[in-house]
Amino acid sequence: QSGDAELALGYFERGLKIREELRAANPQSADAARNVSESLNQLSDFLSQHGQSGDAEQALGHFERDLKISEELLSANPQSARAARDVSVSLNKLGDFLAKRGQSGDAEHALGYFERSLEIKEGLLSANPQSAQAARDVSVSHVAMYHFHLRHGNAEAANTHLSQCFAILDNFAQAEAKGFTEAALYYQRGESQFALGRFKEAFDSFTRALQRPQAAEAEEFTRLRLAEAALTNRNFDAAIAN
Repeated sequence: QSGDAELALGYFERGLKIREELRAANPQSADAARNVSESLNQLSDFLSQHGQSGDAEQALGHFERDLKISEELLSANPQSARAARDVSVSLNKLGDFLAKRGQSGDAEHALGYFERSLEIKEGLLSANPQSAQAARDVSVSHVAMYHFHLRHGNAEAANTHLSQCFAILDNFAQAEAKGFTEAALYYQRGESQFALGRFKEAFDSFTRALQRPQAAEAEEFTRLRLAEAALTNRNFDAAIAN
C-alpha cells in the first residue's frame, strides 16, 4: 500500500542500527556479527528492488559489507562449514546483484563472485558428500552460472553448468534407489528442480518430502514451497490446500 515501502525501509534500517550497536558492545561475538550480516542482507535485498534514486549504490555497499563480515567470520574460524556457506551465499548474492545491474565491468565481477561461490560450495560437498543441503547448494550455483552464461551468449559454458546440475539431480535419484529416502533428499531435489524451472517435477519432489517425517518447522516450509510450485503449474487447488 501507499507508504508501506518507506515504512519497511525504516524498519530495516532501525533493525540494522540496533544490531550494529549490539555488535559494537560485544565485538568478539560471532553471533552479533552474523546478525549484522543478516540485517545487511535484508536491507540490500529490499533496496535492490525498491528502485529509488541511490538505492542501487546503497544496496551494493551493504552487499559488500555483508561479504566482508562473512569473510572475517570464516577467517576467524576456517574449519566452520557454516561460516564457509555464509561466505558462499554472500558471494552469490553479490554476483546476482551485479549481473542484474549490468553496468560496465559488472559482468566480469559477477562471474568472479559466482565462481568463488561455486568453489566454496564444491569444497563443502567434497567434505560431506552425503549432505543433501551441500548438493543442493552446488546445483543452485550451477543454475546461476547457467543463466549468467546464457545471458552473455556463451552457450557452451551455459550447457556445461546445466549438465553438471542435471548430474547432481541424477545423484539424488541414485541415492533414492539405494534407499536414502529421508525428507531432506526430496526437499533439496525439489529446490534444484524449481531453480531449473522444472516446476512439475519440483511439485512431485516436495510432495514426496511431505510424505516423510519432518520437524514441524521444516514441514511448514516444505508446504510453502509446494504451494509455490503448484501456483507456477497453475494447480490452484493444491496451492490453496498447502
